[in-house]
Amino acid sequence: MNERQEQSNTILEAWDILLQYRWRFILPAFIIMSGVLVVGFVIPRKYKAIAQFERRTDMVMTEIGTKGATRSFQDPKSILTEELKGQPAIDELFKSIDPKLPKLGIPNSSSDMSMLRGNVIKKVNVRWDISTNTIDRVRVDYVDNNPQLATLVVNTLIENYIKRSREIMNGRLNQTAQFFKDEVAGNRKKIEEYENNVLEFEIKYSELLPENPNNIQTKITTLQETLTELISEREAARALTKALKQSIDTEPEIIPSTILGQNPEYTQLLDKQRKLRDQYTEFTSTLKMKSRHPDMIALKTELAAIKEQLNTTPSEIVIERQTQNNPKLSELEIRLTTAQGEYEALAGHTAAMEDQLKGLQLEANKIYEVRSAYRKLQRQVIETERQITFWEDNLRRVEMALAAESGNKGIQLMFLKPASIVSKPVSPNWLQLIIAAVGMGIFCGALNVFVSHRTNDSFNDGEQASSFCDLQLFGAVSEIISTQQRKVRKIRNIILYPTNAIIMGSILLSLSTLLYLDLEKPDLFKDLMHQANQYTAPQKAIADDSKRLNGQSNVQATTHDLTGDTKE
Repeated sequence: MNERQEQSNTILEAWDILLQYRWRFILPAFIIMSGVLVVGFVIPRKYKAIAQFERRTDMVMTEIGTKGATRSFQDPKSILTEELKGQPAIDELFKSIDPKLPKLGIPNSSSDMSMLRGNVIKKVNVRWDISTNTIDRVRVDYVDNNPQLATLVVNTLIENYIKRSREIMNGRLNQTAQFFKDEVAGNRKKIEEYENNVLEFEIKYSELLPENPNNIQTKITTLQETLTELISEREAARALTKALKQSIDTEPEIIPSTILGQNPEYTQLLDKQRKLRDQYTEFTSTLKMKSRHPDMIALKTELAAIKEQLNTTPSEIVIERQTQNNPKLSELEIRLTTAQGEYEALAGHTAAMEDQLKGLQLEANKIYEVRSAYRKLQRQVIETERQITFWEDNLRRVEMALAAESGNKGIQLMFLKPASIVSKPVSPNWLQLIIAAVGMGIFCGALNVFVSHRTNDSFNDGEQASSFCDLQLFGAVSEIISTQQRKVRKIRNIILYPTNAIIMGSILLSLSTLLYLDLEKPDLFKDLMHQANQYTAPQKAIADDSKRLNGQSNVQATTHDLTGDTKE
């Protein structure tokens, strides 16, 4: 509680001091704030020029970039910043803008040019708005006191980069295309040599080549396939014969047969049940008997008994029993005879084909040397064709890229948004100036109050004077105010102080508004100033005319006094 009370007392004491020296706080704060706002009108402005360009890879270039050929001419993103603001780019920039600098009011002295070069290197920023595999949108900005120079710098940097990139890309594409053309021509010669060797070999060993439809390997393959099918059919016939024999062994020669008919007892029970249900319906619907009636109870009992008898009585009974020959056995014997005949025929055909296959295999062992030599020639031709296909594919891709680049397709470098003349400055900032003015005004006012309070040697009450002078205090009068002084104070408190406050606030608000228009709405501020100049110009002309007329009348009056002439 004591600490809180001390804090409250300290705050109240500081508030009393502030009220006592309020005008020593308000006047310095107003002067400093007004000064800072006025200085804001003369601080040098800095303008930021922003330009955008786009590097886009369309579907043609995506198709081209599926293999590694185009990696030799695609620029990686990591060097884009160096290409835009590196030393070669800055040198090319100054070569381009050097003739235009005198028109912008920039001297061509060595010191000024070196300072400008340092500012460009330091203040040019490169940022990516979008960065994907197919599109890169890059933003370049530069801040300078001259808005025209800032615009010229960013636009020239991007234009030079686009021009340089296209030249480099076209050169790389042409070099790559020439290399691929040389490789294609060399491989075509090899293919011609290998094809001549293959043709000579085919003419010499035409009957032993695997491409000949009548060669031994083709016959062996055909016989093997046919033999495999015959063996499968033979085994299927053997399995069928075995299954039929087992079925015949299990089938009886004579089978019994029975003739079934309807059970008369079951029919009588159904008729009786139907009659009882009709009677039950008559009792319940016509006679309106209840379930507690003895006849109803007896009827229900009889229906339940008949239902049990129906459940236990079969609906059909055997009327006659007899025996006959099994027809399935005769059918199985016929199928067995047919299956045995097929099996014997397939076994003979299979044995003959196996003997023929062994003879062909003995003859096929003699052509392995010829076939290996032919395969070697074929592999050479295929490998050379694969190489020429690879080089032709790369050549096609590079030619597509070159054609696309020549037509501004493929990798497109587009100057998306050139920088325009900037009218709104980025520095100084209006909000920062307001904060600085308020902060400095409060600081100076508080410092003045502090100094005034610390240097004040007057006594606020009689107790302070008594304790300082070590005298006994019998009574004290703080101030004797006359009627005239009270009227003066009343006028001062009611009229003078509020008027001063309104004037100060109006001045600060006007300065803040003008500064806001100058920094945030420069076009509107210029229009307002132009209209004000147009409005004040006629007033100045009228004032000049009145002064001139007054001067002429004064001259005439002076002449009349000197000559003494009068006119009626």
